[in-house]
Parts: sequence; C-alpha cells; structure tokens
Amino acid sequence: MVTRLKGKPGEGGKQKGKPGRTGAAASKIKVSITHGNLGYTRHAVAVGHYQEDAIVGAEAYLDHVLDDRLSRHKLLGQYPGRLDTNAVFINPDPYEKPGGAIVVGLGPVGSLSPSELAASFSRALAAYVLAVAESSDERFRTPEGVPRSVSITSVLIGTGAGGISVRESLFALLKGTKKVMDILREAHRRNKDLLQVRIEELEFVELWQDAALQAARALEQVKNDPDLGKWFDCHSRVRKSTGAQYRLIREEDPAWWHRLQILG
Repeated sequence: MVTRLKGKPGEGGKQKGKPGRTGAAASKIKVSITHGNLGYTRHAVAVGHYQEDAIVGAEAYLDHVLDDRLSRHKLLGQYPGRLDTNAVFINPDPYEKPGGAIVVGLGPVGSLSPSELAASFSRALAAYVLAVAESSDERFRTPEGVPRSVSITSVLIGTGAGGISVRESLFALLKGTKKVMDILREAHRRNKDLLQVRIEELEFVELWQDAALQAARALEQVKNDPDLGKWFDCHSRVRKSTGAQYRLIREEDPAWWHRLQILG
C-alpha cells in the first residue's frame, strides 16, 4: 500500500533542510537533554521494558496518562519484552502531554548490550514513524508534498538496573535513530512519494541531575564521532524543566524488584 500524505492548505510548517533536498534526507536531527519530569514533554516518550518485568517508573506514569492501555496489552500478552519487540501508543487527546508511548523490548534483565539496545530501539522508532505516516489524526497532517515530522522524547533506556552506562545508552539510541534515518533516505531515493516522513528531533529526558549531566557530556562526544556527528545537531546544554530532582549519589529505583541470578 502506498501512503500518500495529504493535508489542508496552511497546515504544518515549512520544510527544513538544505535547498534541493526533501523528505527523509532534509536535515540533521536535533538532539537535546532535558532535566525534569517526562510528564511535561509534548512528544511521545520511548521507554524500555524487560522480559517478564512489571510496569514501573516512567513506564507506569505513561500507563496512567494513557488510561491503562499499556497494562491492558500486557494482561492479554500483547506487550513487548523480548528483544526486537515493541508497541506504540499514541495519546488520543492532542492537547494532553505526553503525546504517547513507544515501548521497546529489552529482553531478560541483566543481559542487554548496547548493540542490542540500538537494534531494538531502531525497530520501535520505525514502528512509530510508520504509525505517524499512516495516521489520519489532524495533528500529523501536512500540506501535500511536505513530509510529516516525527519528534520523540526518550528516557536513557537500559541505564540503572539495566547495567548500561549513560554514555552507552545515549550512543545506542542515536545509532538506532540513524538506522531509521538510513531506511527513510533509501525509501525516499526509490520513491519519494512512498513514505514522506522525516525525523526532526530526539529529546532525552532525565529526572536526576547527575545523569542528565552525564548525558550532556556524552552528547558533546557525539559531535566529534565520525559515524554520528554529521547526522545530529547536538545541543549539549541541559535544559531544566518542571520536576527536576537532585541527589548526591546514584540510587536504585525502589520500584524495581532486585533479582539474584545464580550461574553454574
């Protein structure tokens, strides 16, 4: 099926990018860091979910905002957990924040690697891009010929109990995003009318100041990375938002169930 994206005159915004470039190849993706509560972001929020785990933390907050849709899917066995599984939930209220949830399957707790995170996140982001492309919701519509814009917020997936550092998480999520960019560029090269969508912004949100500052330092490194630097417009200055919290030392989220794994 060919997805042709049409809209009413005057809808949407001007296309950004270099002259002569359109669609998925239009421009770098803006990347930023926000220190605060994810409840104040207008974008859909990407979170991770481990296999056989409970819905806790940021994921539980999104479940509440979305009227327990995540819990219902989990109850019926239609919820991510294994690597490369995902689910997209768009908030039906265009005026409510956040704009939805993108749940990324992470596999068993303690076994996630940065490369696995990048691959699973890319699949989840691709699913959200496709949902936006095919949506009849007015908030996503643009004038004919103007690509739809995708902007998301993500927590630092895999950090904390996941055993992945803040830097590893940020780099993995950017690599997953770049993979989707590559897919969109190739689709545009083959048929510019088939999938008129571009990724515009990736915002990282972190509740704790120390982790937000670590993410900002990692984002500075992205600027000089030979594989990622040219694809992302990195804004490493941390923006403080409502609900920002501070701590002297990193602590585990009390909502997590700690597990003991005996190998032998």
